[in-house]
Amino acid sequence: MKKPIFHFLFRIYLLLLLCATPAGFLNAANVYIEANTLCSVAGINSSDIVYIRNGATLTVDISDTCRIMYIASDAGAAGAGTLLFNSGTALTVSTGAITVGTATYTGTIDMSAGGTLNCNGFNAATTAFLISGIGTVEIRASV
Repeated sequence: MKKPIFHFLFRIYLLLLLCATPAGFLNAANVYIEANTLCSVAGINSSDIVYIRNGATLTVDISDTCRIMYIASDAGAAGAGTLLFNSGTALTVSTGAITVGTATYTGTIDMSAGGTLNCNGFNAATTAFLISGIGTVEIRASV
């Protein structure tokens, strides 16, 4: 009698393992965006460190939160990165500053369509770009 229940629960467990995203299910500390993707697909949560690199664009299509963000990277799958906001969306980076660009690669924040970016500030390299528009940047840090 207990075997069918065990097998049923085990199959549910396997299904969850196969269907869940690594960031959402395992509560991963690092999320690497290395191909164009949406926040709603990436599975970002408030404890994640997000790396946008390898020429990828992360489009903010929902209101979301992460802990730390790096836009462009010299390590791993190195390359430029872009953070793009859709109108009416918001992204909060809860800890530290957003690092934009590196000595080698371009980091871009595109707020031309709108959106809100809430953070403690920026660490910007000479390769950092902000495409302004109707978006809003809210900086929480006190001076």
